[in-house]
Amino acid sequence: MIRARWIALGAMAAVSSMTAHAARAQSAPRRGVDSLPGRIVRASPIPADSARRGCLALGDSTWGPEVKEAAPCRSRGVAPIGRAATREWSYGQYARVWLLPGDHNAPADTVRETEIVLFTANLGSADTSRGGVRLLTPVWHAFYEPEEIAEMRPEVAPQPNGDALIAIRTCVNGTGGCWQDFAIFRAGRWRIVHLAFLDSLERRFPGAIRHGFAVDPRTLRADAAVYADNDANCCPSRDARMRLRLRGDSLSIVSLRLGSPQE
Repeated sequence: MIRARWIALGAMAAVSSMTAHAARAQSAPRRGVDSLPGRIVRASPIPADSARRGCLALGDSTWGPEVKEAAPCRSRGVAPIGRAATREWSYGQYARVWLLPGDHNAPADTVRETEIVLFTANLGSADTSRGGVRLLTPVWHAFYEPEEIAEMRPEVAPQPNGDALIAIRTCVNGTGGCWQDFAIFRAGRWRIVHLAFLDSLERRFPGAIRHGFAVDPRTLRADAAVYADNDANCCPSRDARMRLRLRGDSLSIVSLRLGSPQE
C-alpha cells in the first residue's frame, strides 16, 4: 500500500512524498480553493473531560491497519474560541506518533502528527450537559505533520443573521506564509465560503500574492503582501489592506488601499 502526503509550499503547489505500506491521502489547503482542510464529522457528544484528557476515535482514520502508534497519544487540551450560532465553540489539539512498517523497498518510518478537533456545545440544550457532565460535540477534524505545517487553528465569528463564520488558519514552516479557508455554519449545516477577494487580487495583481493573506473573521479586515517581480522573498514592496464583505457565501472586497509594509 502507498502513503501519499500532500502539502502546500511556496506558491501552494502540491508536492507528494510516498512510503510503502500505509494508505493515506489528504488534499492540501491552497489559496483560493473553495474547500476546508480536514473533514466535517458527525459524532455524538462526549464528556468535556474526555476531550481534554485523551485522543478521540472519530471514525475517519486514513491510516492502513498495519500502521501502529509508536507512542501514546497526548492531548494538548481544549481551548474556547467564542460563541456563535447559539453554540459555544472550542478546539482540541492532540499529538500522535505513528510507526510505518518497512519492507525491502523502504525502511520503517516514524511520523509525528498533530490532530485538530473543532467542538460545539449547544447553548441551553440538553446536549450541553447531561447529568451534570458537560458535553462537547465534534464537528470538524483535521491532521497535519508539524515538520511541514507550523500551525492550523480554527476561529469563529458570529454573524448578524445568527450564522457562524468559521475560519481555518494554516501556516507552513519557513517562508511559505499563512492563509485561511472559510465556511458558514448555518442552521446546523456547513456551506463553503468562496474567497472572491482573492480572485479580485489576482486580476489586479497577477501572480503577486505569493505568501498568503490574513483576514480577521470578526472585523473582516484583511491584508496581503503584494510582490513585484524583482522583490526578494523576504521583502514585498507593497501591502494590500482591505475591508471585506460577506454576502451570501462569498467574501468580496469593499475597499482596498495599497501601502508599504513598513507603514
